[in-house]
Amino acid sequence: MKNRGQAAMEFLMTYGWAILAAIIVIAVIAIYFKPSSIVGQASIFSPPFTALSQSIASGTQVVDVEIRNSGASTATIVAATDVVMTVNSPSGNPTCVALTSGLSTSVTSWGALSYAAPGYIWNAGQTLFFRCTFAAGILTKGQSFNADVSITYKGGTGSIPLIATGTVSGKIN
Repeated sequence: MKNRGQAAMEFLMTYGWAILAAIIVIAVIAIYFKPSSIVGQASIFSPPFTALSQSIASGTQVVDVEIRNSGASTATIVAATDVVMTVNSPSGNPTCVALTSGLSTSVTSWGALSYAAPGYIWNAGQTLFFRCTFAAGILTKGQSFNADVSITYKGGTGSIPLIATGTVSGKIN
């Protein structure tokens, strides 16, 4: 009786490992041939900033990221060039509006934030938008998008420039 139980257990273990190996091989092949299907929408920034939402649209060729100053103090953005997006995939050089107080097609300049010396004061808890526009045909629906963002700022009453970095990735809608 004990021999039958052992034989049954060995049979199940052998076929169990074989089935597990087959599932792993199928998953690897599926990822290899269709990696864009597993890309999730994600925007991650280093403190004190937090990404709240993002939109990667092929119809308008625009990438929008909603960013909040989650720190306890203000962040001063000295110049429009202090907010930069470097696109890793797909290749393309977007025209970026540094930060805007809202999403509008009429917002085309840094001045929309009332920039004045010593710079734009980004209050704690305030949400701003970062928009990049691509040339026609760069953002193709269904493809993967990946970009790095860097924000150079001065924190609180400090005078030393700090850099917060982040990534924006996802499937192009």
